[in-house]
Amino acid sequence: MNKLFLTILLNFVLLNYGFSQSINYQVRIIELRARADNNDGGGLAGAQDPTWFVWINDNGTTGTSYGTTWQATGCVNTTNQYDVWWSGGIIPYNFTNVTNSDATTLNTEIEGWEEDCSNPCQYEPNPSIFSSCVGNGDDNRNARAAAGSINFRNDPPCQWNSYIVTNGRYDAKIEINWEFVTPINAGTVAGSQTICGGGDPAAFTSSALTSPTHPSFTYQWQIDPGCTGSFVDITGAIAATYDPQVGLLQNTCYRRATLTSCGTFYSNTLTITVESPSVDPSGANASNNTICSSQSTTLSVSGGTLGAGAQYVWYQGGCGSGTSVGTGASITVNPTTSTQYFARIESSCYQGACVSASITVNQSSTSPTAIIPSTTQVCPGQNMTLSVQGGNLAAGNTWQWYSNSCGGTPVGTGSIISINPTTTATYFVRAEGPCGNTNCASLLVTVGASSTIPTSLSVSANNICPGITTQLSQNGGVLQNSDIWVWYTGACGAVPVGVGPTLEVSPTSTTTYFVRAVGDCGASLCQSVTVNVQSGSIAPESISATANNFCKGGSTTLNVQGGSLVNGASWSWYESTCGGTPIGNGNSITLTPTSSNSYFVRAEGGTCGNTNCANVFINVLESYAYMVPFDTLCGLKPPFQLTGGLPAGGVYSGTGVNNGVFTSTQAGYGTTKIYYTATNDNGCSVTDSTSLTIVPSSVIGTADVKVQECADGGVSIVVYPSGSLTGDYTFTWNTNEIANPLKNVPAGNYSVTIGDGSGCTFVIDNLVVDETILCLNIANTFSPNGDAYNDTWNVDVTNFGQITSVKVFSKWGQIVWEEQNLSSFNWNGEYKGDPLPAGTYYYVMEIDNPDYGKQTGPITIIR
Repeated sequence: MNKLFLTILLNFVLLNYGFSQSINYQVRIIELRARADNNDGGGLAGAQDPTWFVWINDNGTTGTSYGTTWQATGCVNTTNQYDVWWSGGIIPYNFTNVTNSDATTLNTEIEGWEEDCSNPCQYEPNPSIFSSCVGNGDDNRNARAAAGSINFRNDPPCQWNSYIVTNGRYDAKIEINWEFVTPINAGTVAGSQTICGGGDPAAFTSSALTSPTHPSFTYQWQIDPGCTGSFVDITGAIAATYDPQVGLLQNTCYRRATLTSCGTFYSNTLTITVESPSVDPSGANASNNTICSSQSTTLSVSGGTLGAGAQYVWYQGGCGSGTSVGTGASITVNPTTSTQYFARIESSCYQGACVSASITVNQSSTSPTAIIPSTTQVCPGQNMTLSVQGGNLAAGNTWQWYSNSCGGTPVGTGSIISINPTTTATYFVRAEGPCGNTNCASLLVTVGASSTIPTSLSVSANNICPGITTQLSQNGGVLQNSDIWVWYTGACGAVPVGVGPTLEVSPTSTTTYFVRAVGDCGASLCQSVTVNVQSGSIAPESISATANNFCKGGSTTLNVQGGSLVNGASWSWYESTCGGTPIGNGNSITLTPTSSNSYFVRAEGGTCGNTNCANVFINVLESYAYMVPFDTLCGLKPPFQLTGGLPAGGVYSGTGVNNGVFTSTQAGYGTTKIYYTATNDNGCSVTDSTSLTIVPSSVIGTADVKVQECADGGVSIVVYPSGSLTGDYTFTWNTNEIANPLKNVPAGNYSVTIGDGSGCTFVIDNLVVDETILCLNIANTFSPNGDAYNDTWNVDVTNFGQITSVKVFSKWGQIVWEEQNLSSFNWNGEYKGDPLPAGTYYYVMEIDNPDYGKQTGPITIIR
């Protein structure tokens, strides 16, 4: 008999609904069937009975999944059951339950045969001759093979789903019941709202779908008119979202049900509130209609009824047009100025009339910052004024003044008061009014006392020579407050000559001195003393000079100013110190000082001897100049800036020197004196000098001017050096270039300095270029290889003129490309449409600008 193998593969479209969720599932075999021929043998015993073996596993990897481990039923055998579904023995057979699994597929295998021999669980196709069924062995066998894979998670959870699996002629009917490990959540919907009666509600949205979900789950929206808790299905409302019907007249609730084989699950409930009519309030009132600026008051509406969704809205500044300040039947406000408030009912369906209440705000004053007195110190009984500084006095408030303490003894009212204090005291002021008192400002007013007259005056020395210093002192007097001792001559209070308890004087004649105490409370009586002065010369007051602050070598005449001589006395002059080195006698003396010094004069001789000296300082302005010696120059050099003169800023002079620049070609070989004159800020000048020696150079040379085409450098100057050479020749041009030859030279005068490694130089000057060839900077290479980079020879002379003719020649002189009358071009390196070979070509370009004329040179094609 042929053995047929049949594998049933249940292919489902996996929508991945919930397949990432862990599940629990149960598997059981409820019936078996054998479809072998019932009449294919009898055997000795005549038994033809089916035998089954069934195995299962799954594709799970988590929890208690079977995985690749096969679960077996073991041997199942019965008699005389063909092509009918049968259960008995261990059938129905329950496999071990699976938990927390990620499995989606159950795999099965079956083995079966007809048992025609005596052992029902052992396949014996060829029994021995000793067997009771010899010649009639087991047959119709289907060896163990795949019987089908079941994608069971495509079918609804929480119920037994039935499947048939087959291997050839042996079938098994399997049931699987699976469920999500995570409880099913019906998701969240949004859209609760308040509408006007008969309005059109906004559509509900789905904030979160049912999770976990499955293709077998469906949605059903339900409605509860009046929100009584009795929901009924809405016909046709089976989407994740729902747009409620128009025209609701009462509050209505909605929810979304998720219908599953595991039961029905409900979302949150949404409520559409239908506004009821509102009744406007009859008025508004305040808990206190008059307050201070720092206080609050409560505003309330009276009468009125709010409909659903309505509220009281309060404004200041206008009914509905001012600033919103709060909502509710009552609010608390803290106005800083008198304000009218308005309230009305507002909702999306209604806007009522306003009621209002006015609040009067009494302002508080701000504290004064200080008290300004007309004077801070007075004499007893003297009048003075006190004024408030800073602060702000609110309406209905007054400035109140006190002495001794803030709020102590009242002394006046107003921003300014007048007082006549007899003792020192502190005064206070503050603002007072219905909203309270401010802090006080205060001021200490000091009342002065009179000073006591001296009992006597003393003199440290009397009967003195003219100009001698003596000290006067008061005795017994006592000063009060800020009084001071003031000294006078001539009379009490006449000519002030000093202050303090003592006074040093140097009278030239007998003089009477007076002293008294002077202060805010007036002056005391005077006390006096006379200082007797003997006959003698009077010291000079000063020395005048006909000149000062002059340069070294200048002269000045010094003259005695003031003072007088007695018989036998004369004016004696000294330098450096009084009585130091004598330099002459008489009323004047002429000097030619070489440095700054001090000069003195005094009267000498007579009864009282020498007087004090007068002095003057004569300032002689000095200057200096210094030059750092020059190194010997080897050969003539280009002009260079002279340096080394000190201080900086002086003037150089000498042969070959012009504006501080030394030109060796003017000085020539030999030794030349260079002078440096420095002038200081005072205009004093001095000159120093040093020698500069130039010896002939071992380096010499000549130069030629050559006119060539642009490709060869245009107009060039070529230098031909000769002579001994140490190191390499260097070439420095007056244009600061260092090339040889110097190419593309415009018309002008040129000079070049030839040098070598020893520092010797040779100058060639007066090189005149009177012909100019201006050369354009033209590219000489391009690569037309199709890489979009440098593929053409690009020339643009727009800024220099017009190209009247351009020709490109091969190395054999053949014209391979030409153009006329253009300002720019882009040549692709082709001749008559064919690419030219790589190589160097030669161009001739005529420019209509005579300054540029003919431009020639090589152009290289690289491929």
